This record gives sequence, C-alpha cells and structure tokens, in this order.
Amino acid sequence: MRWVLVCALLLCGCHKMPPPRTLHIQVAAGPELRQQADWRDRVAGRIRAASAIFRPLNLQLEMAGVSEWAPDPKLAPEMNRWMLVGYHTSGDWIELGLYGSAQPGAEPGLAVPFDARVLVYDIPGGDEERNAAALAHELAHVFGAWHTPESGSVMSLPPGSKLDDTALSCLRLTRALDFRLGAPGLNAETVAAIQKIWTASKAEPSTNPFYRFYSSLGAEAFRRNIRPEAEEDFLKAARFAPGVARAHLDLANTEMANREYLEAVDEYRAASKLDPHSSTALSGLAAALLGSGQRDAAVQVLSKGLEMNPGDAAAHANMGVVLVGTPGKLDEGIAQLREALRINPSSESVKHSLDAALEAKNKGGQSAGPR
Repeated sequence: MRWVLVCALLLCGCHKMPPPRTLHIQVAAGPELRQQADWRDRVAGRIRAASAIFRPLNLQLEMAGVSEWAPDPKLAPEMNRWMLVGYHTSGDWIELGLYGSAQPGAEPGLAVPFDARVLVYDIPGGDEERNAAALAHELAHVFGAWHTPESGSVMSLPPGSKLDDTALSCLRLTRALDFRLGAPGLNAETVAAIQKIWTASKAEPSTNPFYRFYSSLGAEAFRRNIRPEAEEDFLKAARFAPGVARAHLDLANTEMANREYLEAVDEYRAASKLDPHSSTALSGLAAALLGSGQRDAAVQVLSKGLEMNPGDAAAHANMGVVLVGTPGKLDEGIAQLREALRINPSSESVKHSLDAALEAKNKGGQSAGPR
C-alpha cells in the first residue's frame, strides 16, 4: 500500500476555530529502533509531520516524553511487541510504541479502537515521509479515523482520490473522545450519529468501529472465561453489525458455553443465513439443536453440511456421535465415525467415540450418546 500525506486535509477555513485540542504522545522506543543514531530526531520529526496532518481538524500532537523500552526475555516476540504499546492512558494522552522494521508486506502498525494504545513499525525500505504517514495513520484510528469503504483510511488515500467523507465525519464526531472512558464514554447521540454515517456508507460491515470494539472486548472476556460479560459484549457487537456472520457466530458460541441452547440456535441460524457455506455455523447449529433436545432437526442440519462438504471430518464426527445415541442408528453412527477418522486419523476424540460405539455394538446394545 502506498502511503501518502493527506494534503487534501489542508483546507482553507474562513471562520475562527477554537483553540486546538492537544494530544500528548508518550513514546516507548524499542531496541531495534534505537540502533539508529538519530532515532530521537526521527521520532520527533514523524510526530511533527503527523501533527501537521491533523491541524485542519483542530487537533495537534505534542511529544510528551520518550522512554527506552526493553523486551522481557521470558515473553514471545509478539507478546513483547504488544506490551510495548503501553496500557496507562488518560483523556488526552496516547501511549505510542515504536518498534523496528516489520516483515515485508506486513501492516505498519496496529491500534485498538477507542483505546489510546498504538504500536507502529518502520515500513521496510520506507523513507521518513512514508514512516511519518504510517504513524499518522495508526494514530488516527485511536480517535475516529477508521477504515473507509475503499479499504483504505483517511491516512492512506490513493493518488488523486478525495478525502473520504465517512472517515472524516467520524473523526470530527469523536475528536473530543476521553480515552479513559473509551466507547462507553460516548454519549448516545454521538454513537447514533456514527452508526448512521457508517450505515449510509458502503463500508464493509465488519469494519464498523463499534462492532470491532465490542467484538474485541467479548473475545478477551471469553478467553478469560468471564462468560456473562463476553455474551453482553458479543450481543452489542451483533447489534452494531447484524449483517456480519462472525458477529452471530461469536454470540452463539458464547451462548452455547452458557448452555443457552435455544438462544444459540437463533444466532447460529442467523450466521448460516448470512454465510450458507459456513460449516462452522452448521455444526454449531446442530450442536445447539441437539442440546435443546431437537435430535431430528440436528441430523437434518448435519446431513446438509455433509452434502455441501463431504470431506469435512468434523461434520462426519458430529453426525456419528448423534447417530450412535439414536435408537436403531448405531451402525450408521459407527460408519460416520470411521469416515471421520479416515479423513483425520489423528483425532483422539473421534477415536474415543468410535471405541465406545464399537464396545456398545459388541455388547449387543446401543451406545449412550447425547440426550
């Protein structure tokens, strides 16, 4: 992606502007970056260049300080890079982590929506102008300049293109954001205004900033096994992006973990409708149906999945588990489990299910499958 400074932002205004809001940038510089003799001057220059880009939006950046960050030898490189971003912020402060060169072809950095944390890598082979634009790009995500319908952003416009109204409008609405409060700190009117702008645009629904924010929170809560909080966050994410299959899948998986089978059925069905070829949605729907006691409906869903993808080991395994627990279907279930094991010979769970089914057959009985 070609990074350019956005000269289109430098518009002439004829009305008086209020004093600009100053965002203080606290920089943590990684060891790779510090190998350059003039790294401090480079960092200061990039922040000045980014500030010039934001000035027409009545925002200015000020470098508040620089710390020399050292990685923890006990942590993996990716975790170290994440820690470099920093976690302690206040309303007008941004923690900026600057690392060495990224891998060729990699994105130049990352930013967490509604959170004043940014990590920026040097662009491989990039000059200072391109690296300054990359820094500005990531900083812009922190306070509102999300990706545009063209999969670029307010900070990465193709030559000759105009400033994207969607990103610019959102940026103006959120420039007073208090980073300490994040998305919950936005009042209802601002949230509604941003949602209206995003809905009216032709942006990919999964780039909706509120969807991304609550989806990220939900994933972290789920990872930490805080299931009620995860479900609440995923529910909010799905409301902001009802047309995104992943949003419904995340919510359904959490509801399954909470044994809310009927609710999960509805969400898996919504995900499957949006993405009819998703084997994950179909297998999840079958499991939810089975959990709610709808065994015949579960078999129908699994049959549909196998028709679409006969080489899906998980679908064969799920069908096998259901059938061995269905009176009169033990042999069919064993055949399905054997097919699953043929496709994926290393699956210990399928081996266990098959052994149990064969033992039941040898005893002349029926395997005790799911109820």
